[in-house]
Amino acid sequence: MSKINREKKNNKWNTSQNEEVKRYYLLGNKFLEQRNFQEAIIYYKKALEIDPQDISTLANLGRAYHHQSVLQSSTKDLSLLDNSEACYLEATKIDPNFWLSYFTLGVIKIERKEFLKALIYHLKFLTVYEKAKVKNFKMYNHATNYIVESIKKGKISVEYYKKLLNISISKEIWTLLGYGLLHNQLYEYSEECFLKVIEKHPDYSSGYIDLGNVYMEMIKNIPDYCPDLNKIKKYLKKAVELDTNNEIAWNNLGTYYTFVDYYEKAKLCYKTAIKLKNDYKISWYSLASILVKKGLYKEAIKYLKKVIQIDPNYTPAKKALDLLKNNTNEQLSKKRIELKII
Repeated sequence: MSKINREKKNNKWNTSQNEEVKRYYLLGNKFLEQRNFQEAIIYYKKALEIDPQDISTLANLGRAYHHQSVLQSSTKDLSLLDNSEACYLEATKIDPNFWLSYFTLGVIKIERKEFLKALIYHLKFLTVYEKAKVKNFKMYNHATNYIVESIKKGKISVEYYKKLLNISISKEIWTLLGYGLLHNQLYEYSEECFLKVIEKHPDYSSGYIDLGNVYMEMIKNIPDYCPDLNKIKKYLKKAVELDTNNEIAWNNLGTYYTFVDYYEKAKLCYKTAIKLKNDYKISWYSLASILVKKGLYKEAIKYLKKVIQIDPNYTPAKKALDLLKNNTNEQLSKKRIELKII
């Protein structure tokens, strides 16, 4: 076989410059776009007979097999999925930085219900993808969602997940992953992500804010959760120390003080947040909640009106305002009204 000329393109992946390979590859793409997967497979195979290491053709062959397997899923024939997996595995051997393979291998493993392997592949994808300096947060978000799915459906233990946390990705990716896990109420996993952020970046104020958020969400949503209040206070105070002009840090510290009934300290935090950002509705609402706790309903109404002025569609404030306006102080005291801290 004659020597194959190559060029680096598309994230530095090896692409054949052999004219016959290119011709078969383009024909395969044509049929792939037409969803004629069988014909696409035939032409991609012809290209690979000439150049088995053409990574673009390998990837598209894997894609064609994968699409065909989805199309024929009712037959429960796993050979197409096997072939797709084999293509992507071969691509990673040719180029260990071929991030598309790790992403798709993870998807295939989820389809096979092999969630631990899927988790490993998607974490690997994040590592390689970031190293390639590809800026596409849509892909990051997809990977995050798949990781969350693997953890939930695979019932992967926190201890095992901790073993996987030694991969080298940036604080932005750990943060994105932490948010995804927090949104799905996988608090312990989310906590590990944000702990990783501050471990690597001890002066990163947002890492402490995010970590504090995890604990506050656990307090709100887990009935039997016994928080380490000193730890929570330490992280939130650290966030404020690192960035005194961050209204979110001040607001969250106020939420902590509200939880432990230090209302005067909480008010100071909320007012500082508002001073930094006058239209920060959450702090206005939180101030109203403290006034309600203290039975100062008329003053609370003023703050709630301010919230609605800032955001007329802010439902918690609208409901609270209707409640306070339509009941006497005596009725409100008997009902022991409290506004849920957001």
